Amino acid sequence: MAQGQRMWQFFDYFARKIKRETHVGYLCRVTALYGSTCSVQPIDLNNGSKRSLLIDVWIPKHCRDDIRVGSSVAVSFFDRDVSSAGVGSTRDIENGSDRLHSVNDAYVTGVF
Repeated sequence: MAQGQRMWQFFDYFARKIKRETHVGYLCRVTALYGSTCSVQPIDLNNGSKRSLLIDVWIPKHCRDDIRVGSSVAVSFFDRDVSSAGVGSTRDIENGSDRLHSVNDAYVTGVF
């Protein structure tokens, strides 16, 4: 196998690995409500296996009237750590860590 072919395979594998580990959005089912946050179960559309439950997912004001346990919701992830943010707070949010696109920084973007 030529060196150029091996290098291409390496970069193809590397790009796929980065894409698998970058969280952007999930389709989920709401399992519990806690006021301005909820727990959701990601719905895996590939092979039926379940992903880990997401806990303390933020619910924006525009979704709170429509969301119920059992609702299907779109969940996205903030680019940076927002664990130091508070609901209704008007102060600037400081990054709590260097994490990026983490499932720990989830929020509901819409209710279906």
